[in-house]
Amino acid sequence: MGSMRTPFVLLPILVTSLLGAEGPIVHQPGEASASVSPELALARLQEGNAAFLAGHLDISHMTAARRVEVATGQHPFAAILSCADSRVPPEFLFDQGLGDLFPVRVAGAVAEPGAMGSLEYAVGHLGVRLVVVMGHTSCGAVKAAMDTPRPAKLTPTQANLESLLSLIRPALPNAALGGDPWTEAVRASVEQTRIDLSHHSPVLEELARSGKIWIVGAVYNLASGKVTFGSTPVLAWVPEPIVPRAKPKAAPVVHAKVETSAAKPKPHHTEE
Repeated sequence: MGSMRTPFVLLPILVTSLLGAEGPIVHQPGEASASVSPELALARLQEGNAAFLAGHLDISHMTAARRVEVATGQHPFAAILSCADSRVPPEFLFDQGLGDLFPVRVAGAVAEPGAMGSLEYAVGHLGVRLVVVMGHTSCGAVKAAMDTPRPAKLTPTQANLESLLSLIRPALPNAALGGDPWTEAVRASVEQTRIDLSHHSPVLEELARSGKIWIVGAVYNLASGKVTFGSTPVLAWVPEPIVPRAKPKAAPVVHAKVETSAAKPKPHHTEE
């Protein structure tokens, strides 16, 4: 594994500057997604996680009235690509409710086609301007990628899971040394997914390059409940890939040769 450490630190200065002296940020009901800047959306998530840690959860967006309100339309202010792990529900971790977030969940939080299409819908049709790729400690998908090499020959029962693990393995050589190998592998996988999103989705790539959206990384600690964001969330575009994921090549088609032989004429016998 490489020695470069993927930086993950909280951004208290950013949160403080956005919150200011006016107190907590309130997501106004019906507020259009496009009107929420990436900076403000990130600050809301960080404030929400702080409330989750303190046990001060706001249930105002989980009421029957809120359910009726969002039944006619949705305006999420952030999209969260996270693991499907049952212990990692984004709405709870960020103290949000119905219609506030656009969660996309898949084992390992990888950039598989369905996840990318969902995020493209969030930014292209709903106007979301912040995309968060969130891994978590003790991720079973990452551990499976660490422990099992790609099978030499896939069986039908391995194919679906392997399609996810194959998106994680390219990140493993970039995991930092010195820390817990499993956690560092999760961090590296998050960064790999960020890059895969921007390199394999033309929609996300264009919006990120133009600065209209941010794609940021985060890791949730299962034990503490704390979400740690990458130290450079203001970078909307990652110019160089850590390990570019090659597009799958079509398997060569081998045509079996069919040998044909002309029918030999039967010998003609004549009676004497």
